[in-house]
Amino acid sequence: MGITGTPVAQEASDIVIMDDNFSSIVKSVLWGRSVYDNIRRFLQFQLTVNVCALVLCLMGAITGFGTPLRPIHLLWVNLIMDTLAALALATELPTPDMLDRKPYGRGDLLINGHMWRNLLIQAVYQIFFCLGILYGSPHPLNFQDCILPGQYSVTSKDNCITIHGDGTGHDATESYRNTIIYNAFVWAQLFNEFNARKIYNELNPFEGVMTNTIFLSVVFISSILQFLTVQFIPKAFHTVPLDGDDWAVCLILGFVSIPLGIIGRFLPPVNLNLM
Repeated sequence: MGITGTPVAQEASDIVIMDDNFSSIVKSVLWGRSVYDNIRRFLQFQLTVNVCALVLCLMGAITGFGTPLRPIHLLWVNLIMDTLAALALATELPTPDMLDRKPYGRGDLLINGHMWRNLLIQAVYQIFFCLGILYGSPHPLNFQDCILPGQYSVTSKDNCITIHGDGTGHDATESYRNTIIYNAFVWAQLFNEFNARKIYNELNPFEGVMTNTIFLSVVFISSILQFLTVQFIPKAFHTVPLDGDDWAVCLILGFVSIPLGIIGRFLPPVNLNLM
């Protein structure tokens, strides 16, 4: 007890009830589990981002295609995925059902089998479509070079899109292709933030999201800023403005992360004893 308890008893205790109210024990356990789960949510989300970005840049470099994610892209991804995503996922409020779970043991891993399953599914999917665009273009998205008087352009869906020079020596096709990879990659992370809110077998990633205004604000602001980096600040971010069709491709590729995460909940968790 924080009020009536003796100093010796307080020093020997793991938990001190400051208001001498036993109901505070329930609140402390609830908030303790909430903080622990929020840390796990962020780790599940951040590891997915890092695994995909690392494999994508590594494969592009060793196969001679170059890294489609430039340093400024990685800095921007780290900004919105580390800072803003941490703020979004760390503000999830505790729910009463947390008290229905068994206590965590001292030997429990911070990243459990459910989290490994969730992040590996998302990482494999993101790596698959990013490398597919990297190695498969210009055929899948029908990229073709075209020259307009006094400037470089690229044909996408038969519409010439002006390319702003970035001094990297990349041709028009690579610049446009890399922009699509970067844009689709970021949107996959933004949609995957909803999946990261659930770390077990919950099937509804949107449950309770309307009560977390900070999460919604972060996703909204990140979406607006991402749109601006592609369409209105191309020189600073080494991008090329995309046309409507390719914006739809990027958004669809990103949105697939949500139903994929739901389907993945039906798979068994990773057996950590085999790792």
